[in-house]
Amino acid sequence: MLERASVLAELDRGLAAAADGRGRCVLIEGAAGLGKTRVLAAARQAATAAGFQVKTARGSELERGFAFGVVRQMFEPLLAAMPAADRDLVLSGAASGAGVVTGASAPTTDRPPGDFASLHALYWLTANLCALRPTVLICDDLHWADEPSLRFLTFLLPRLEDMNLLLVAATRPRQQGATGELLARLVADASCLSVPLPPLSPSASGTLIEASLGRPGDPEFLAACHSATGGNPLFLSELAVAARTNDLAPTAENTAQVNGVGAEALGRRVESWLVRMPADCGALARAISVLGGEAVLSVAATVAKLELSAALAAADTLERHELLERASADGVRFVHPLVNTAVYESQSTSVRAAGHRRAAVTLFYARVSPERVAAHLLRMLPAGQTIVVEELRRAARDALARGAPESALRYLRRALSEPPDAEDEHEILLAAADVAAAVDLPAAADLYTSALERCTDPDERASIGHRLARARYYVGRFTGSWDAAAAALECAPTDDLRGRIAAGMISLCVAGAYHAPDRDERIAGWLAQERGGDPGSRMLDAALSAAVAMTGDPAAVALAERALDDPVLTEVSAGDTAQICAWWTLIAADHDLAMTNLDAVLARAHQIGSYYALGAALTWRGLAWLYRGDLAEAITDLDDAMTAADTARIGLAGAFTGPWLTIATVERGDLDAAEAALTWTGAPQPLPPDGPWHLLLEARARLLRARHRPEEALRSALAAGECFARIGGVNPAVVGWRSEAALALRSLGRERDGRKLAQEDLEAARRWGAPRALGRALWVAGLLTEGPAGLQYAADAVDVLGSAKLERAKALGVLGIRQRQAGLVTDARHTLRRGMDLAATLGAVPLAERLGAELRASGGRPRRTALSGPAALTVSERRVADLAADGHTNREIAQRLFVTPKTVEVHLSACYRKLAISRRDELSAALAP
Repeated sequence: MLERASVLAELDRGLAAAADGRGRCVLIEGAAGLGKTRVLAAARQAATAAGFQVKTARGSELERGFAFGVVRQMFEPLLAAMPAADRDLVLSGAASGAGVVTGASAPTTDRPPGDFASLHALYWLTANLCALRPTVLICDDLHWADEPSLRFLTFLLPRLEDMNLLLVAATRPRQQGATGELLARLVADASCLSVPLPPLSPSASGTLIEASLGRPGDPEFLAACHSATGGNPLFLSELAVAARTNDLAPTAENTAQVNGVGAEALGRRVESWLVRMPADCGALARAISVLGGEAVLSVAATVAKLELSAALAAADTLERHELLERASADGVRFVHPLVNTAVYESQSTSVRAAGHRRAAVTLFYARVSPERVAAHLLRMLPAGQTIVVEELRRAARDALARGAPESALRYLRRALSEPPDAEDEHEILLAAADVAAAVDLPAAADLYTSALERCTDPDERASIGHRLARARYYVGRFTGSWDAAAAALECAPTDDLRGRIAAGMISLCVAGAYHAPDRDERIAGWLAQERGGDPGSRMLDAALSAAVAMTGDPAAVALAERALDDPVLTEVSAGDTAQICAWWTLIAADHDLAMTNLDAVLARAHQIGSYYALGAALTWRGLAWLYRGDLAEAITDLDDAMTAADTARIGLAGAFTGPWLTIATVERGDLDAAEAALTWTGAPQPLPPDGPWHLLLEARARLLRARHRPEEALRSALAAGECFARIGGVNPAVVGWRSEAALALRSLGRERDGRKLAQEDLEAARRWGAPRALGRALWVAGLLTEGPAGLQYAADAVDVLGSAKLERAKALGVLGIRQRQAGLVTDARHTLRRGMDLAATLGAVPLAERLGAELRASGGRPRRTALSGPAALTVSERRVADLAADGHTNREIAQRLFVTPKTVEVHLSACYRKLAISRRDELSAALAP
């Protein structure tokens, strides 16, 4: 542990924080051989001494495809050793699904849990364990952890703050690929402290060499050792072993023999003993390397084709040569992963494949889990064996049952390469495509394409084509999506499927993603046709509602109501593009049914564990909050939607979630966050002429105007209008580009041009009839129109705007300005104070400051104290307060609302402050009308 005091001090601070209920993550980063495992051993010893419950795990290159392998190493033994009562307690409530994930219980339903459901259950299992006793979870070789486990850790980190938990992990420098992206997200989390583990200094290197050799060394010799190894403790130790073996004294005269040893010392030593040691030692070592570097000795003996007694003797010999160590009473492992790598890579590809075949057979007959067998099947050379295909399919089913579709997809793809029998190939191909649709949409699109090419049945071709169109849509292959859907529509056997396919095609047009030459003709035909009550017809109603809403025709509302009034749509299509269309229509119409259905879909998304449905519902609920003016709620939902989109790799989310989050953060005055949200969209620069860019361009215009760059804001707003017009868009409730351009023109002193656009917006808003869009058009017209007409526009805006609180605050501001200009100073002060207080309540800081300045200009004084009482509570605060008043505990509230107990605490503290109370039992009276 030379020169590791600062690292150990960070671990001590992490233990102290965890003991105090302030969860923390410490990530030890360093190259192989720098002593990360030693540091983790010290962490375990310190945590055990401090009374923590400690569980360890280790990533393995072999078992990276084993779903939740690291998670199971941590939790499975712990749950197995618990008294039944404690185990039932920690697996109760929201944690119940974690039993299947960790292997503590068998699946109880035919429907596998979605990825979110599994992560949420594991979070609550962790929280429950920490509530019983402060806990430390340690993971070595995190860079080799399986993807589902890494996804859980990234899910857990933002929720650590209120837990008695310290997570300690060690990893090599970051790598590329899916696990590399997850590691990068883990390191970037505010709860994660990344501690680099540097090489040893020349002085410490000399100390280590002298201790290993048991005698002092000449400075020249010690300096050469440091130079040759780069200060890597493992390589220094290997150099010392080589020096002892060759009777190399640490003198200046022997310096030349040290040079060139360096990092290759370990590899050379492994090669030498493989040649010189008895054959049994080499056979056992190769078997252990095939088994992942650690194995039960009896299993390793079978794989090595050795009698158990011979394997025991070989293990003793390898242990004496400091290459093997005991992992347990019947288990052995290499002293370092680099030893395992050296042994494994010393074998030819064919020899390794044969070893994995023997390992798979041995483990199969030992009745271990299918995924442990599959870890070896993945490394075997394809040979067309039916049993391999069957076992890989069984492993895929097990992975899906634990909510790990990434692993299931890997097994199914390997099964396809075996290859399977012709009659099974199509079934496996479709199964792989359906799994990929949950985790890897580009792969899903390719797999569906392959399945479609092999399919001759017209009915099945229609079903596959529909799924292919959906996958292509989400990854931005819009032309291909339309073509696949149009072909599927031609052979769809039922009204239900035809309705689903047509709904997807309309969604493409509504999003502005594809400009089909026959779009208007097709939409007119679908509008005219008779539609039944099947789910496909409801989905078609939903999609048509958005197409009609884009034109500003209020008839769209009835179509959306018809679609969402039927609960079956939520059951069969939670978060589907068609349902999204209906939400968009009703949100634009200020209709309460949108929020009701969104809440139902969110509950459904949590139930089935779908990140896709979760991301979609959070995005559009975020829009609904934004239109209502509840900025804090909007930003929370849209932030969570971004996380869901990143997790599920929904590329199209950038066209919607990012722009709306940009607008919400502009209204809050956080322009840097708004810029970050706009960057997150990943939109190409410059923007292509076609594509779903109207929302992004409108959001960019708002940000540019907030940054006092009106000319650029005007160009962006006008570009949004052009983009919106290409899809037949007129409705200002969907894209308010005219009002935005009018405000930019006012900043440029071009009020006349601005008034013209404002009047056009007002006419379109009156046709649509929804209060928010109409009220916004009215106050913009009032701001651009002098005299009594401007005053009347502003007054009408205030009268129209009800639940759209942010637009109402803006309208009050314009009305106050016009009242002051008309000489109605007392009225102006009252109006401006109302607007300022409302803006402050909503967190619209820039607007509140502007209205405060106008109030002072009118001779009034802004309010000095914050608003209080039930009206000052945010939606989330009120929701938590109501549940607490009904007698629910913080933990029950957290599980019900899918938040952390700490979040509930924070909301309750805010409620107590705003309601001027100090105890939970005072909530009911304080919340009463």
